[in-house]
Amino acid sequence: MAVSATPAPALNFFPYLPLRRAVPIGPYTLVPTSSFEGPWLSAQFEDVAREFIAFFVGPDRRPLDAGAILVDSAAGCDGPLPNVKV
Repeated sequence: MAVSATPAPALNFFPYLPLRRAVPIGPYTLVPTSSFEGPWLSAQFEDVAREFIAFFVGPDRRPLDAGAILVDSAAGCDGPLPNVKV
């Protein structure tokens, strides 16, 4: 009997994309990381995602104040990769 594995949650993060406001893209929204408040898949996923995001620094070795994440417009940062054919 085959066991289907649930894929690990994904964070669609663009560290060097400086957005000033959210941009709707079909069923998704590209949001400045600093202004995204949720919802998240879980508190644990949010903690791990924010910790990962904090690792990115600029050429001066200071944390980035920009960056964006792609989230589902209805479900937020819920883990699955986008499922859209371009």
